[in-house]
Formats: sequence, C-alpha cells, structure tokens
Amino acid sequence: NRDWLDRVIGLNAYSPSMDMEIPLSVITPDGTFDESRPTIYMLNGAGGAEQGMDWITATSYSDLSDDETIVEFYKDKGVNVVIPQAGAFSYYTDWVESPQSGYLNQEKIKWETFLTKELPGPLESAINGNGKRAIAGMSMSATSALVLAEHNPGFYNAVGSYSGCAATSRPFPNLFANLTVNRGGGNTTQMWGPQGEIGR
Repeated sequence: NRDWLDRVIGLNAYSPSMDMEIPLSVITPDGTFDESRPTIYMLNGAGGAEQGMDWITATSYSDLSDDETIVEFYKDKGVNVVIPQAGAFSYYTDWVESPQSGYLNQEKIKWETFLTKELPGPLESAINGNGKRAIAGMSMSATSALVLAEHNPGFYNAVGSYSGCAATSRPFPNLFANLTVNRGGGNTTQMWGPQGEIGR
C-alpha cells in the first residue's frame, strides 16, 4: 500500500551555476502547498537517487513498515521536506575542479551555491515556505549538512547529521571521504583542494 505517495510532489529546479535541471521530491503533509510551512532540505547519501538510495526509496523498499517511511514520519509535522534527486558522490559542495567523469561528469559542480543561493528563494516562494528552514543529511551528506550550515551562519534554523564524518580535514577521515568520492569518479583534492588548505 503506497497511498502516501500522493503527498510527494515532483518538481524541477534549474541551477544557473551548474547549468542543469535538478529533480526534486517534495514531501507535504497533505499533497498541497495551501498552508505556509517551514522547509526541511534532506540530502541523500553517497549514491543518492542515481543509485536508488535516496531518502524516500531507502525508507520505502526495505523491511520498514509503511508507517516508518520518511513520508509517513513527516505526515503530521507541518513541514515541507525537499529532497534533491541528484548529486551522487558530490558531497553537495562547490568543487574546486570537476573530474568530468563517472557520476561527477558535469563541467561545474556547485552544489553549495545551488542549495544556498539559487534554490531556496524561488522554491520556498513556490511551495509557500514561511521563511524557516532546516537541513539534514545521512552518511556522505551528514557531513555536507554541517558544512553548509557552518559556511552560511544563520541561514538554517536547525541542522541534522545522521551517521556522518565531520572531521574531514584530518588525514584518516579525509581518506574515508576520498574513498566515497572515488566511487563517483573524483577525489577530495578536486573537491576541496589540497589537504590542509585554508578556507575549506
């Protein structure tokens, strides 16, 4: 029984910085944007929607019951949940240099710019956002959610990080981040620049 899918709305958003359309899934309490609500941005783990492991799929087609899916969880929370259905292995960050290979094959990878400068204004206006927002991520993007909040003080009212690795500037955690990015076709030097560089 997948009646809850009526509360998931598919939208597309254009990113000028990456020159691409980004598919979005928006979870609503009632399938409409009639009521003004806060917006929660939920970022996917490493393989994301491209590998069928986005938040909706991961909680819908497992051993969980229907009432344990992300859509059911947010049914009575009075928020709109926005899940970008792209960005596999990107760490949802602005890359120094695009690998232009594998899952990271676009010319410019500018996820932080998209998520903080390009998407929120137009999207929240379209879905009747009330100006309050949160961001959360799992695994790879649990790191991203913390970094996006750190780089944009005051932009988010709340931040969630589930099973992430926040200390990516240290050698061992950076190795784990590099292993993740390698699966997508790149490396952390292309993503953040040389290890120890100031500003990342």
